[in-house]
Amino acid sequence: MEETTVEGDYDFLGYTNMPGGFFDEGQSGGLDPMERPGFSTMMNYVRDNEIELIVMYHNDRLARDVELTLRVVRECKQAGIEFLFGNLPDINIDTPEGKMLLTQMSSVGEYFRNDGKRKTRAGMARLKSEGRWLGSTPYGFYAITKHEDEENYGLLLYDFAELDALVKLFRHFTTSRPPSYSATAKYLNEQGIPTRRGGQWSRKHVQKLLTHAVMRRQRDELGRKYGEYFPDEIVEGEEENVSEIE
Repeated sequence: MEETTVEGDYDFLGYTNMPGGFFDEGQSGGLDPMERPGFSTMMNYVRDNEIELIVMYHNDRLARDVELTLRVVRECKQAGIEFLFGNLPDINIDTPEGKMLLTQMSSVGEYFRNDGKRKTRAGMARLKSEGRWLGSTPYGFYAITKHEDEENYGLLLYDFAELDALVKLFRHFTTSRPPSYSATAKYLNEQGIPTRRGGQWSRKHVQKLLTHAVMRRQRDELGRKYGEYFPDEIVEGEEENVSEIE
């Protein structure tokens, strides 16, 4: 949330001496405004200073949801607080015509929010069908980002630094007697090998990787391949109540 002077942006409305602006960066327009940190901070300021008018650049800055918009406007009206929207400066939302126009504009904002979500889902499905990786990659792999190469965006590559760390993790754990998640985490930290986020290894880091890995590939009596997995439970000899390294 950021506060700044906004008087110059609203000179056309004829209001001066406004205290500043409140912003919700990166917050969805589908959220209840009262749950957004910038909006809730603003409302506390409005109540504490007995402010009677809130000026918004656009009605979709309040919410991109018809029901949320009308509810917040109604509740604020009951508390003696009015809204003035920069894109609707000449309407009186207390009149039937003004309420109708605000409802229509709110429905437009809601439509574009939902349409954007639909297009995002369609785009993600298309990328997935093309074999491109979306989201965080498994440890040991790297996905090309859009700003690196738009044509090969989402292509999955080996990350040899992480693969090397995985090999060392596996060898240390399987050769230790008794094997210990905590001891392997300590070994990786002593070797100066960072986690993906640049931090230190913890017992849970090691356990998570091993319980999502295959120890070796096997074949059953019919020749079908199957993987032999690490046990999900704590292995024998593991220390109890080990504090995690963040």
